[in-house]
Amino acid sequence: MARELLIATHNAGKVRELRDLLAGSGWTVRGLPEGTPEFPEDGTTFAENARGKALFYAERVGIAALADDSGLEVDALDGAPGVYSARFIDPQITQMERNEGLLEMLEDVEEPRRSARFVCHLVLALPGRVIHETTGAARPARSPGRRAVPAASATTRSSGPRASIGRSPRSAARRNPHAPTGGPPCGP
Repeated sequence: MARELLIATHNAGKVRELRDLLAGSGWTVRGLPEGTPEFPEDGTTFAENARGKALFYAERVGIAALADDSGLEVDALDGAPGVYSARFIDPQITQMERNEGLLEMLEDVEEPRRSARFVCHLVLALPGRVIHETTGAARPARSPGRRAVPAASATTRSSGPRASIGRSPRSAARRNPHAPTGGPPCGP
C-alpha cells in the first residue's frame, strides 16, 4: 500500500523533482490541491517558515507534508538576504535582477570576503506535529585556478517514538541513478 506525501509548495518543478527522487520508495507524492492558500512565510528563520508551512499544509490536506525554506546567506552582508532571499531588494523583480543587485552591493567587497552559503531547512509533519526536521548548508570551496566545489553540512532533529516514516529524499537519491544533480531541491 502506497503512503501519501504532500510536497508543501506551489512550485510544480520542486514537486516533480521530489517525485522523481522518491520514485520506488513506496511514497505517492502529491502536490498541493488546486486552490490551496499560500502559507504566509513571515518567520525570521528558515526553520520557522519551514515548520509553519509543513504544519499548515499537513493540517489542511490531512496527510504527511514535507516543506522547506531556503536562501542565500552572504557573509559580507551579515547573512543577508537569508530568509528574505525570494523578496530581496524588491519582491516584484526577477531572480536575475535580484542577483545583479546583490553583485552591485558586493562591488567594493574584496574577493576573499565574498563568501556565501545556500541554506535549506526541511520539515516533515503530520497534522498537528512535526516528526522530523533538518538543516543543510552548501558553500562553494574555491582554490586559485580551480572550479568551485560544493562543501556541505547538515544537522538533523527528530521527535516522537518513530522519527522517520520512510526513506529520506537523500537516501532515495543515493539509490536512484537518474536523480537530478546540482544540489538540493530546495529554493524559492
